[in-house]
Amino acid sequence: MGREFSGVLGFLAFTTVTVRSFIVGGGFDESIKLALIMMFTFAVVGYFAGSIAQQIVRDSAMSILDDELESMKSEPKVDSPSAETTG
Repeated sequence: MGREFSGVLGFLAFTTVTVRSFIVGGGFDESIKLALIMMFTFAVVGYFAGSIAQQIVRDSAMSILDDELESMKSEPKVDSPSAETTG
């Protein structure tokens, strides 16, 4: 999940800075330099945010699974009638 967030946020930052520079008006070199800096910055932030999100989702899923397994253990078992008792 970290790699996906990294790619999305990096691309979004690059695109946003590039479009803003074209709208506001700025030199090509400065615009590309700033866009690359922001792309790498947001890619790093996205990587850490995605890694944290993945850990939260994994922990939540494991907690839910553990609760379900624990509730299955505590429920009394119901024996089905067997062929020996019927007849």
